[in-house]
Amino acid sequence: MADLPKYVRSENADALYYVRTVPTRLHHLTTERKIRILLRMDASSPLKAIQRATLDAQEEFDARITLLDSSDVSLP
Repeated sequence: MADLPKYVRSENADALYYVRTVPTRLHHLTTERKIRILLRMDASSPLKAIQRATLDAQEEFDARITLLDSSDVSLP
């Protein structure tokens, strides 16, 4: 198996997940400390396919963080 892209982990047998931590500044908005996104492929998939799935997962992570960030109603 080739080296996996950054933030990609194989946690359940061969299933691949994109795993990132929630930024500390947003901890008061959620009980989650890590966001796990299933890549819907296994570790034996071609590296190019894993990289494409990783990019999609990065976009989903960014969207989730943006949603959390915009739901923060605390005053500056």
